[in-house]
Amino acid sequence: MRLNSEFSVYLNLLSENFDLLRARYLNDNSIIFMVKANAYGHGLVEIAEHVTSYCGVSNLGVASLGEAIYLRQHVEGGYRIWVFSELGLVDQFEQYHEHDLIPVISQIAELDIFLAKNKSCPLVLKFNTGMNRLGIGLEEIENVMQKLAAVGCTDIFHLMTHFANSYFPIKKGDKTHQQYEKFLAIKNLFLNQGFSVHGTSVSNSGAIEQRFGLEESHVRPGLMLYGPSSMLRNYQWEGKVISSLKTKLLDRRDVEQGT
Repeated sequence: MRLNSEFSVYLNLLSENFDLLRARYLNDNSIIFMVKANAYGHGLVEIAEHVTSYCGVSNLGVASLGEAIYLRQHVEGGYRIWVFSELGLVDQFEQYHEHDLIPVISQIAELDIFLAKNKSCPLVLKFNTGMNRLGIGLEEIENVMQKLAAVGCTDIFHLMTHFANSYFPIKKGDKTHQQYEKFLAIKNLFLNQGFSVHGTSVSNSGAIEQRFGLEESHVRPGLMLYGPSSMLRNYQWEGKVISSLKTKLLDRRDVEQGT
């Protein structure tokens, strides 16, 4: 049956974007590829299958527990799934063990549940350095350390934050630099207190595009790999848009202003 509208996704262009990202924008950073919101509307399963099979991706980021379970059930492989925005772990934490998922801890209440119920999930802590969306507050760092020390947990799998303004040109002393300085202080505080920190990430698409924060072990690209620049101006990303939408024009007519 012929359809009036057609949305096409070109996986070869996605592969080219990954090649460009690694060749011209990254150092030796590992990639946590964001596939939240149905892979930005491009098809969660299809995108995940492609990048894990052909683009060397072993870490996928989603927003919700439901996305993560669906992904695990429909895409085979040994990749990791990071759940970034799921709240209410009290009744659902066993799902993380059952489906081999990584919860990103962004609240003290979540940390309490993690420490009480965790069996095998690695500890990932996200701190709020100024975006004010998700993340443990800076005033809670000592509290976090005390809670971890109380149960003998000194091993942090990953430490992260999220930049608020990286879609603007990054300049010395600006909000993005201030956030990064806070993050570095957090990381050093943990290390100085005897904690092990195995991985770190701060760079979303806008920061990667400006090659900022690449000193950390990981990056978290999302929108840029689907094609568009994440910046409002002074675009630096040269990736290709991986999708197109074609539709049938139903009618066209001229009308006078005010009718």
